[in-house]
Amino acid sequence: MLAIAQKVTSDRKWTPTDVSTADMENMARDKYANGMNDLTASMGFFCRSVFGKGYGGEFQEVDNTLLGISLKTDADLEELIRGVLSDGHYE
Repeated sequence: MLAIAQKVTSDRKWTPTDVSTADMENMARDKYANGMNDLTASMGFFCRSVFGKGYGGEFQEVDNTLLGISLKTDADLEELIRGVLSDGHYE
């Protein structure tokens, strides 16, 4: 995804930052404890549950076809990321 973001915003510099999912969960808990119960706070829990070691988010089998959900191609992701980054919300 970083490579796609770099491709569609060649005029912008991206600097990856390593953050553990445990730290993300702790930050989310702190936000909730301080009354910040919004999507931004919830993302820490989401990232922990999907990407955290031992929680798993990489499934061997999925039921996407059964549910009528197609997998995204690189071109699909590029179009999606281009749209999100071009709307001005991530400047």
